[in-house]
Amino acid sequence: MCESASTPPAVIAATSPWRTARAKPDLKILRRVRPAGAGGADVATRAKMVVRGGGRRRYAAAMRVLAYADSLEFSGAERAFTLLVKGLGERAGFDLAAVAPAGRLADELGACCSAVHPLPRVPVRAGLSACDPRLRRGARAAARASGADVVLVNLPSAQAGTSGLAGGIPSVAFLHIASSLADAGFRLGAVRDRLAAPRVRNATRIVVPAPSVRRHLWERWHVPAARVAWAPPPFTELGTMPRAQARALLGVGDERRLLGVIGRLNIKHKGQDVLLRALAELCRDGVETDLVIAGTGRDGELLSALAGELGVGARVHFLGALARPEALYCAVDALVIPSRFEGLPLVALEALALGVPGIASAVDGLADVWPEEWLVPAGDAAGLAGALAALARSDPGALRARAREHWAEVAPVFGGGTVERFAQELELSRGAG
Repeated sequence: MCESASTPPAVIAATSPWRTARAKPDLKILRRVRPAGAGGADVATRAKMVVRGGGRRRYAAAMRVLAYADSLEFSGAERAFTLLVKGLGERAGFDLAAVAPAGRLADELGACCSAVHPLPRVPVRAGLSACDPRLRRGARAAARASGADVVLVNLPSAQAGTSGLAGGIPSVAFLHIASSLADAGFRLGAVRDRLAAPRVRNATRIVVPAPSVRRHLWERWHVPAARVAWAPPPFTELGTMPRAQARALLGVGDERRLLGVIGRLNIKHKGQDVLLRALAELCRDGVETDLVIAGTGRDGELLSALAGELGVGARVHFLGALARPEALYCAVDALVIPSRFEGLPLVALEALALGVPGIASAVDGLADVWPEEWLVPAGDAAGLAGALAALARSDPGALRARAREHWAEVAPVFGGGTVERFAQELELSRGAG
């Protein structure tokens, strides 16, 4: 069960006292041994029966799961992972520990895990931090210390977080994005792809957030389809507030049409530069529109400079990280998701669940969940401007009704069941081990 968020997690650095010895084919004896130097012999034993019937194993004891995440930032992928871990912690049959670098991510995981094992804070250097041996050593040490049956690994992309697959025990990877960084033009993208490929294929089971991402995983990384499942990212349905109150919280006026975008400030991924160019085109065509950009990241200054160069600097408001994202959803006339590639971002699900209309790039999971008539090609500023202009000419009430209608259609598929799916995958992974 999840503990209170105020409960400080225990930080464990020593190896686990639980060792496994097999007495006969269907009986595991878990023997607790005193740590070296403590003196004495066995201090406790317990048994866990493994019942085989119909070709499947059933375990009497709770499954010990180690949740691994090594991100230094806390964005959509990390938020989805912590919601997943919390959901598993609220189910019977799981004993959860976590391993993460100190920071918000460790704090969030510590609120619903019995212990948090420390990881070094390894800075991202050209995106190659996943190859840092300190992370691999930390993953192996945490696997030993936790005595885990299965490790649940958060992979924000196929090239990040893969050190968690080095623990030597069965694994389930939550892979948010399966795109090639070489195709996206990232620095050392081809090298990072080549380094990532064998690690991704090393996962016992992989869960991705949308059917399109599952297809992409096979086409790009050649992971056998039998080892890959999909489940939508877990999300929390947010509350609503009056538009005037929401705009006051954001610090913007109520006199102009307002667009909004939420996400890490990373142009090559999230495509906020495409939206700025589309905004400039809208303004040239006489569509009076302001834009709020929520999020933090390395490209904030670059985006601010670009807005000035395009002549829309006075219309663009940078909000930083939002404590209450529902304020943005309730303040805007339309949400924009201009990503160049994606998995299935939480903002898409949160916005549709609140009935927020908008335009999104026709990529990966966005193409699976977003209304087809509100999709545009990724990177097409002119096409995005045209789609936003069409929304501006439409009745706002009708647009929100369309968004709610579409959510009613896709919610049975994308609106839940994630924790149950992962519970099944963890059991399959343990059985495979």
